[in-house]
Amino acid sequence: MLLPTALASARSVSLHNHLALVALRQGQGNIDLAGELLKTVYLTHFLPSFENTRATLEHVVAAEQSLKACILNAATTGEWILSDIDCQAIQTVLELHDAQLSSVPVHRIVAAKARLSRILEAGAFPNLATTFRESSRQD
Repeated sequence: MLLPTALASARSVSLHNHLALVALRQGQGNIDLAGELLKTVYLTHFLPSFENTRATLEHVVAAEQSLKACILNAATTGEWILSDIDCQAIQTVLELHDAQLSSVPVHRIVAAKARLSRILEAGAFPNLATTFRESSRQD
């Protein structure tokens, strides 16, 4: 549990995430893919990282907002698609998550997943934009 995720598992998670992003970029997405990407954005935020900076938080917030907007748009139009700008924000977060999987101990990943599960089971979604605004006021 003190070691990072096994290489094969990390690659599998990474491939799943990146393929979900490709599907949404090509207009072939669905709620499951968007939801999994949104969960990955939250996990990335919850995991410790050597890059936990204001810029990283800005990328995470941008990815969260892009995915939430995609879900809302699909609810009204039926189209599951992301713009290139939205995809870039999400891609940046996925790359950070890939780095986390190869460096963060498994017990921290398990703890982050448990934290996210508790939040989701309570019927809520994190709101990273609010977190970002609050941290900006404290600076």
